[in-house]
Formats: sequence, structure tokens, C-alpha cells
Amino acid sequence: MTFDDLVRRQIASGFAGLSGSAANATIRVSAAALNEAIAAALPPDGRVRTVTVNPLTGNALDVTVVLKPALLPALHPRLIIERQATLPGDPVLVLRVTGAAGSLMPLARLFGVAAHLPPGVRLEADRLFVNLHEALDARGQAGWLDYVTELHVGTDESALVVRFAVHVRAPK
Repeated sequence: MTFDDLVRRQIASGFAGLSGSAANATIRVSAAALNEAIAAALPPDGRVRTVTVNPLTGNALDVTVVLKPALLPALHPRLIIERQATLPGDPVLVLRVTGAAGSLMPLARLFGVAAHLPPGVRLEADRLFVNLHEALDARGQAGWLDYVTELHVGTDESALVVRFAVHVRAPK
């Protein structure tokens, strides 16, 4: 049996062999890795051509959104992390759209951008809501949230910083 086989068996069993284990971690996701993940999540038939995110110090993200058709101006909102997701009860991260791009949000709605966002992401007025459960469920990965007991998403210069605690409970 390889290590990969062992890991697959543990995942399939709900980590029964690790019951009672707990861990805390901080993961820094570079802007490049974040943008690669966003590009992979954008629907090919959507109204958004590209999204580029530049994390800044202080829970802020500078974003460039290029819409389809190409003749539309790019949007350049700054997003501020306004509210953290609270797991398991409220898996929604809330970001507020600030800056001059906030006044262009009606343009984004007019061209149907909000209707073509990835699963779990919705735009309402000047708020972007990211439902982590729905976003992960669309990729068959929502089960991982069963292990997360604490989650905090922040930013640092050029990196998204994700702090989390996990706990493996006894199998049911």
C-alpha cells in the first residue's frame, strides 16, 4: 500500500484513523496562485473575461474585472473584507466594493455579470457574498468544511492569508 492509498482510505473513512486530531494552520496564497484559481472558476460562457486580484495589506484587495464584450470598460473595484464566515452556521464571507468602481456596479448588473458569477458568489448592491459551502459544493469539495472549526481570511501584501483550525471528530 502506498502513502497515497493510505490517504485515500482515510479520506473515504472520514479520517477515522485520525479521530480526535486537531490542527491550526496559516496558509499564504500568493496573488499568482489566487488568480489562477479564480481563472479556473470563471464560467467560459459568462460575462466576465478575466479577474485579476492583487491582495493589499489590511484586508483589502485591488481587483480588475474585464467584461465581455471587450468594448466595455474594465472595472477596478477595491474589495474590503467586511465580515468573516462563521463555520459551520454561516459560511458566507462578505466583501464591500469601494472606490470609484462602486459607481460602475450598475453597469455590471446591466450586462448580467451578477447572473454569471461562479457558484456560491453573488453581488448585491455594493457587497460581494462568497458562500464557501456552495462554492466548494459545486466542485464536490464541501465535505472538507466539516473539519473546519475556525476560519479567518485576511490579506497581506501580495497574498491572501487564510488561518484555520480543524478537528477530526469520531466517526458516526
